[in-house]
Amino acid sequence: MPLPKQIGALNDYAAAIGSSRPALQTALSALQSQAGVRVTILITLLDPFDDPSQLAARIRTNWKIEPKKAVFALYVKESDRWQFRLWLSPDLGQRLAGSTLTDLQAQVSQALLRRRVAQAVRETVAALSKALLPPKEGVPPKKGPPTSAERGAAQQGGNLALLYWGGGLLAAVLLVIGIHWLLYRLCPRCGGRLRARQGRGQRVYYCERCGARFTRPRAR
Repeated sequence: MPLPKQIGALNDYAAAIGSSRPALQTALSALQSQAGVRVTILITLLDPFDDPSQLAARIRTNWKIEPKKAVFALYVKESDRWQFRLWLSPDLGQRLAGSTLTDLQAQVSQALLRRRVAQAVRETVAALSKALLPPKEGVPPKKGPPTSAERGAAQQGGNLALLYWGGGLLAAVLLVIGIHWLLYRLCPRCGGRLRARQGRGQRVYYCERCGARFTRPRAR
């Protein structure tokens, strides 16, 4: 069985993308013109090898897909299930490694499991555009996760803030206690200092200045 022929960047031999074609072609053109990345997509119902990985390798060789700044995405129906294979040239593989590639594989697999091929292709192109296109002017690049040094500095700053807050609270409590004790030891008539004498179940206070006497319960 002969291999499908390349008819452009978007090769839909399964008539699966429908109205998504114009937007996809625009996105693929932007990747090539702005990032210099040539993305080739094949959607097919036939696999003469019954092996999507082998089919992807043969298509790349037959279509002479370049070894640099190139991406090849294959969506092929094997028996009753759609399969997805993504090939990245080594210079691009480093930029899409890790969580970006893992998330893309998961999203495409879920879409193909529901037989939503057009959605799978759109998600693939969107992920490639996000990772490979240069940021737009006036839009700051998205900040990545904080480094260990940044996390350590943030934690240290939080600890210092907690320390300052706790120290301020303790100072306020001590101030209230001090004011209460001071008022408790001053004569309410003249403001003079009170002297205390022990009584039965209570304390007797007398003022040295005006001679006033007061009784208050003795603290237990």
